[in-house]
Amino acid sequence: MKGEEILVGDLAYLRTPAAIRARAEAMLKYVEDGRSSWFALDANGLEAAVQATLAVTRARFPDVQAIPFHSRWRHFEAGGHDRWAALTPKLASLPADEVARRRMDLAIVSVLLDAGAGPDWKYREAETGETFARSEGLGVASLRMFERGLFSRDAQADPLRVDAERLTALTPFDIAMGFQVAAHNPMTGLDGRAGLLRRLGGVGLARPGELFDVIRKDGGTVKAEAILAAVLEKLSPVWPLQYGDMWRHAAIGWVPFHKLSQWLSYSLVEPLEGAGLKVVELDALTGLPEYRNGGLLVDAGALRIKQRVLLEKAWKVSDEPIVEWRALTVALLDRIADHVRAHLGLGREDLPLVKVLEAGTWFAGRKLAAQRRGNAQASHEFFLAVAFPHDEMRILDYNRVVRDLNGLTAESLLARVRESFNVRPSAERVSPARTETFGMYLAGQWHELTIDPKLVPRIDPVASLDVSLLQDRLLAPVLGIGDPRTDARIDFVGGIRGLAELEKRVDSGSAAVAFALHPTRMEQLMAVADAGRLMPPKSTWFEPKLADGLLSHVLD
Repeated sequence: MKGEEILVGDLAYLRTPAAIRARAEAMLKYVEDGRSSWFALDANGLEAAVQATLAVTRARFPDVQAIPFHSRWRHFEAGGHDRWAALTPKLASLPADEVARRRMDLAIVSVLLDAGAGPDWKYREAETGETFARSEGLGVASLRMFERGLFSRDAQADPLRVDAERLTALTPFDIAMGFQVAAHNPMTGLDGRAGLLRRLGGVGLARPGELFDVIRKDGGTVKAEAILAAVLEKLSPVWPLQYGDMWRHAAIGWVPFHKLSQWLSYSLVEPLEGAGLKVVELDALTGLPEYRNGGLLVDAGALRIKQRVLLEKAWKVSDEPIVEWRALTVALLDRIADHVRAHLGLGREDLPLVKVLEAGTWFAGRKLAAQRRGNAQASHEFFLAVAFPHDEMRILDYNRVVRDLNGLTAESLLARVRESFNVRPSAERVSPARTETFGMYLAGQWHELTIDPKLVPRIDPVASLDVSLLQDRLLAPVLGIGDPRTDARIDFVGGIRGLAELEKRVDSGSAAVAFALHPTRMEQLMAVADAGRLMPPKSTWFEPKLADGLLSHVLD
C-alpha cells in the first residue's frame, strides 16, 4: 500500500466507506500520538465545535424531525423556493421510476458542476429576482439550465432530462451562457466543468439517470453503501485522476475520501425514496471533507495549527497537511455527530450523520468563518466602470460573413431564405433601418430580407433579437452554422467598419455571403438584462470603448 501503484484488490477496498473511515481514524490516532508536524487536537475546541453545531441546529430546526438530508436538493431550495416542486407538474404523466431517473439526471449533472466558481461570480435568477453565489448559485443555475433543456437531446419537446449525446457536445461557452458568465461576472474552471460533463456523456450510460436501474436491482431496500458503489463503478471515468479522490500520506499510505462521489450519493437518496425505495444504513457513508466542515474544526479550535506556514501559502490537494486536514475532518465529524445526538437525546436512526451535516456543521463552519474574518469588501470585489452621457453612447451593428454556402448554389440559397423571409433585391447597399430586417450580400448583389412576423417570439427578449432571428431561422437551418461561437465558417464584422467591408469579404472570395444587421436597441439590451439573461455572442458593438489596460486594479 505504500507504493505508488494500487493493486486491484486494494483499490476495491479503498473505494468503500469502511476504508475511508478506517484511514481517517488512523490519521486521527497519528495526530493524537503527537506525530503530526501540522496539527494537534484540542478537546475544548472540539466541544466548542459541538456547541456551535448545536446552536445552529436548534436555531434552524426547532423540530429536529424536520431536518432534511444534506444534499444537492437543498441548494435547489435556495432562498426558500422549492424549485423542483414547481417543475413536478410537468412530469405528472410519467411513472415514478421515470421521475426518479430525471431527478437523478439533474442531481448528477448539478453535482459535477459544483466546483469553486471564484469569489466574483454570482447568478441572478430571473424567476425570483434574487442573486446567489457559491454552491447555492451553482445549484440554482444548473437547475435552470436543466429546465431550459440545455442537457436534453430535444430541448423543445422534452427538456427535463439529460442525455449522453447532448453532454458530449457541450462547450465551455454553453456552460458560460447558463452560468451568466461575462467580463464583469467571471467564473473559474469553465473548461473543466465542460470537460466533466463531456466525460459523463461517455461513461456508457445513455443518460445519467440510468444509475437508478443499476442501484435498485437488489429490490425495494437499498443500502447507502450500494449507492456509493454504483456511483464509483459507473462514474469513475468522469474524474481525471487515476484513482479518484484518494491521496498518499507518508505515515498512513493511501487515504481515500471520494468526497464528490459521497456528496452525489447523498443527493441520490431523495430521488430513490421518491420512487418508493427505502434507503438504509445511511451512517455507513462518511462526513464530507470540504472547507466549511474542515474550517469549523480549525475556527472552533478543535484542530490547533502547529506551523504558521500552513496559513500563509497555497497548498495542493495532494500535499501532506491538506490530506491530514481532510482525514481529520472525516474522523472528527463522526465525533461531533455522536456528541450532538447525546445532547439532543437522539439515536443514529433519528439523526443520521447526513442530517447532522445539513442541520449544523456546514452552516456552523460558515458562521464561524464570517465571525472570524468579517465581511469587509476586498479589492477583488470591485470592477472597472465608466459613465457616458446617454447621447454620447452608441450601439453599432455587428454583422456576419459566412465562408461557404453549405453546398447550396446562390439560387438554391435564395429559395431556402424565402421560406422564412421576404426577399427584395436592392440596387443599393442595404443598411437595415429597423429591426427584423436584414441586408444580404450574395454574388455581387444586395438583398433586403424581412422576416415573417409570425416567426418572431416577441415574449422572449433574447430569441426576439435580430441576431437570434438570423441565427435560428437562417444561419443554423440553411447554412449549417449550429454554434456561431465555435464554427470556423462564420466571422463577425463590427459595424464601425461599414458595409464596404462586407462587400470586400465576399468579392475577394474569403466569404460567400454577408449579412448586415440593424443595431441592437438600448431598450432591447435592458430587457435582456432585466430578465437576468445573457446577450448572444457578437450582438453589440459599443462606442466609445472603455479606456482599460492590462492592469486596471491591483488586487490585495
